[in-house]
Amino acid sequence: MGLADDFRQLSDEDLTHLLHTRTELGDPPPTTFADLAQRASAPYSVDRCARTLDRFSVQLMDAVRFLGDAATVDQIQWLAQEPPSTTDVTAGLARLRRLGMVSRDSDGSGTTVWKLPPAVQRVVGMSRPFGMGEPLERALDRHAASDLRVIAENLSVPLVPGKVGLVRLVADHLRNPARVAEVLRQVSPDAAARLLAAVDDGSLVTIAGLGQRGRVAADAAQLLSLGLLVPLDWDIAEVPREVALAIKGSKPLRAFDTEAPAVLMSATPSAALELEQHPAVILEQVGRLLHRWAEEPPTMLKAGGLGLKDLRLLAKELGVDAPVAARVVALAAVAGLVSVDLLTARAVTTDHAQEWLEMDPALRWVQLVDRWSRAPEEVGRVADEETPTPALRGDMGPLPDAAWRRARVLRALTTLEPGNGPDLDTLVNHVIWDGPGRWRDFDDHVGPRVRVQRVLGDAAVLGLTRAGALTAAAQALLKSDLGACKAAVEPMFPESVDTFTVQADLTAIAPGELRSDVGSELALLADVESRGGATLLRFSETSLRRAMDRGRTAPSIVAFLELHARPSVPQPLRYLVDDVGRRHGQIRVGTSVSYLRADDPALLAAVVNHRKVGKAGVRLISPNVAVSAMDATKLIKLVREAGFLPAPDGDGDVMGATVAERAPALVRDLTRRAQADADRAWRSGLGEVDANSLPGPHLAAVVSRLRVRS
Repeated sequence: MGLADDFRQLSDEDLTHLLHTRTELGDPPPTTFADLAQRASAPYSVDRCARTLDRFSVQLMDAVRFLGDAATVDQIQWLAQEPPSTTDVTAGLARLRRLGMVSRDSDGSGTTVWKLPPAVQRVVGMSRPFGMGEPLERALDRHAASDLRVIAENLSVPLVPGKVGLVRLVADHLRNPARVAEVLRQVSPDAAARLLAAVDDGSLVTIAGLGQRGRVAADAAQLLSLGLLVPLDWDIAEVPREVALAIKGSKPLRAFDTEAPAVLMSATPSAALELEQHPAVILEQVGRLLHRWAEEPPTMLKAGGLGLKDLRLLAKELGVDAPVAARVVALAAVAGLVSVDLLTARAVTTDHAQEWLEMDPALRWVQLVDRWSRAPEEVGRVADEETPTPALRGDMGPLPDAAWRRARVLRALTTLEPGNGPDLDTLVNHVIWDGPGRWRDFDDHVGPRVRVQRVLGDAAVLGLTRAGALTAAAQALLKSDLGACKAAVEPMFPESVDTFTVQADLTAIAPGELRSDVGSELALLADVESRGGATLLRFSETSLRRAMDRGRTAPSIVAFLELHARPSVPQPLRYLVDDVGRRHGQIRVGTSVSYLRADDPALLAAVVNHRKVGKAGVRLISPNVAVSAMDATKLIKLVREAGFLPAPDGDGDVMGATVAERAPALVRDLTRRAQADADRAWRSGLGEVDANSLPGPHLAAVVSRLRVRS
């Protein structure tokens, strides 16, 4: 029976569910069941559906593949040492049939047999059922005939001419569990331990030097020479399926995972606990990042992303290590506060940054965590221990599943009693049950455990967890109640003050949260030395020079200090400000984008003094040369409008073409579709039901048309 016939046997309700769940099948509406089956057989559609299946559904599909033409409910139950109930298996197969991932047929006796449609088989066939190796004959066929003769001699199997006969005889020998047990008794303890570990770990094992057989370890060489391990790649070998089944006791599974395992409390501190911060700390870190990059925007690497040197300088400025600093940059980026100018390859603050800095602290924090929760990318990968992704790297495509994974991890923490952190192993097993395929991305090769640690690290840095447990603000975030989230976090921010204490040793102590404008100005005038319950800053010649470079003057600095410093401005600080102000600007360095050159000084003076040319900021630096801050192309046009006849100049010769006009700055921005997909993924991960995502009446009309045309 084909997939089209199987769809034709579905009820109208099941067909509506199919079109609603696999939205790509109904846009545009299919005209016939054959058309619907063809769309459902597309590799993209099959893979997209397979990524959303829970672990029990994946195990059922593995069971159908493993059993082949004998996939009945009874046989599927037989595969596990602790068989699932008939109700669970039947209901699970029915769900898969409604999605078009399995089809139903009957054998000659009328027993229902379940099969994978050919298109599904081609897509999911690249992975191995239950993580087991290939059947013996297929695995041994990868050997050369000379290797097979060695294996046959070691197993005392009679030699026959030809590779096909050798493969069959060796496979028949190892297919017998009693013979496998006898062979295992003959190998060394190290070899037996390696084989058992490979079976427990999914039948694959890494062997150093496998491509050069003479360099592998003795225990691995013994297993290879007996056919218990078969080379699969340059340094990877696998345990053939029948050998693994003989070791496991003929059944590939201990039990089917019919429901998500529970999350247990942690008996040992998690690594994420070391990253936990107060919500006010992340706001201060992001604020200092914005002020620093507004003054000195760093240049990106040629390969993309923030360089290690700039990251370490930022980490020193923030008083944290490099991984935390990278997370702060990534969080600021997903919040839309920093981006990369694609023309200058520099990190820049966005137009939203100043608006964000002027918000109420609680609102700033809520906006930061809300943007993070729905970000279509993994923030924590910039802080990986071994191979971190450079922050602000722009060639990493959007990952809508990242928001789904984030929601699943945070929602799993709500199952624990208040004040208790999770056990990482049970947390990983719990969150991947809902969709094992969603934890696989093609941009890297990390496992679910690393991805869960990334989310926990982000939550700790943002202040969403305390001792591993979710805070009240995080609980409100998961309920999509940003108002309650803001109300829950507001008590954690002290009331803003506009005064600070200045001491004679040129230090300032800022207790609690300074008012936004006062804190920004003080951060410009002084450098942070330490943080804690209060922030310690130090005035220096360098910090005051930085402020004067930004347009501050000695009188304006003293006026600011007299207004906000308590009890008064110390005399040493006044002397330092006056001294830096007196020396600042005695030597001037400027920028000229273009110049004018003329052999006749009188002609050049006439151009410089012309009323129309005045707005170009042209100034003489010698009788025959003047410079301007205006682009050369615009300057030529302006001088021509004044009635002169200038020509482009290059190396003393007149150029035949003008300089190209500079293009406007461009910044990287995720598409609206990627953000919309991430928003839906976040809501789906929280288990929310979106009214707009419910089956509409148009799907019922599509089903009716299909019935008529069939």
